[in-house]
Amino acid sequence: MVELHGLIALTDRWRPETHSFHLALGEMTITLEDIAMITRLPIEGRALTGKVRSDGWRQWIATLVGVEPEPWTHETRKDPRPSGVLFSWIQKHFRRCPKDASSGVVERYARAYL
Repeated sequence: MVELHGLIALTDRWRPETHSFHLALGEMTITLEDIAMITRLPIEGRALTGKVRSDGWRQWIATLVGVEPEPWTHETRKDPRPSGVLFSWIQKHFRRCPKDASSGVVERYARAYL
């Protein structure tokens, strides 16, 4: 729960116009090294990307965040998300993490935004 309060405190202090956090001690910017430490992804060496496969992506999202995106049903427009979700979908399902959420639920909310 402490991590959730810390995350809320940081989001309240984020300034999109400068891409930084404004804290009592001054301004703080997130660096690539910070992201590497948080996500445990390497920042040196070969890129992690490869071929993007769009089949089965809805089930993969459901495995990661617990909610499967609805299939595209518009008859005249092409699906704008052939292998991912729209931010509006993330906001619809993960806008506010419940106050009494278990650590697993908090992890799913964080994963949805990452």
